[in-house]
Amino acid sequence: MQNTEKIGDNVVIGANSVVTKEVPSNCVIAGVPAKVISTDMEKYQSYIKK
Repeated sequence: MQNTEKIGDNVVIGANSVVTKEVPSNCVIAGVPAKVISTDMEKYQSYIKK
């Protein structure tokens, strides 16, 4: 059985978050279970690994 769920591009995941579902691109997620907390990526550019 192959896992087809994915984490999108340019996603910031908060520390100690538990990701249980697919994550769309260009968002910030955090929590247990992880939820989208922001889609304003301009504030989080310094956290994105290039």
